[in-house]
Amino acid sequence: FVHTASYAMGIFGGSVECALENCELRDLGAGGVKIGESRFVRGKNVMTCRCTVKNCLISEGGRVNPAGVGVWIGHSKGNLISHNTIRDFYYSGVSAGWNWSFNETARDNIIEWNHIYDIGRGVLSDMGGIYLLGSQPGTVERFNYIHDVTRARNCAFGIYFDSGTSYVVVSNNVV
Repeated sequence: FVHTASYAMGIFGGSVECALENCELRDLGAGGVKIGESRFVRGKNVMTCRCTVKNCLISEGGRVNPAGVGVWIGHSKGNLISHNTIRDFYYSGVSAGWNWSFNETARDNIIEWNHIYDIGRGVLSDMGGIYLLGSQPGTVERFNYIHDVTRARNCAFGIYFDSGTSYVVVSNNVV
């Protein structure tokens, strides 16, 4: 996927067990992959889950909408983001969770063995190599290598726990 005006791929609407493997996504108008919904609908038992993004190059994002993310996980569960190279974005490399509170937003996601770098590039703030938001029981973030994260004004981290981030296991990352 090259030269997009927005995200290269969106996986939502209750999709289950989708996979994006061994792909190249670059020169992106916004981000690489969006998994799940941006809002949770109570009483609706449809949630995107168990999707995989693995062994992909996801680069040069945010060229039209600078807030694009390499891999974005909203209200979704059981996803695997593994062995990807994510680089050259004006915002975050991976973002998981989408709720500014202690309410559950995402769960049981695994973010591992990714190389994430050249993030932020001095364009935006309040971001990270890996950005987490809201309660995420069972989520694991491990063995990621993150470097060269720069901000415009404030708040840029290799790993960023924003509002309500809880119940996440983070281990063996290098930032």
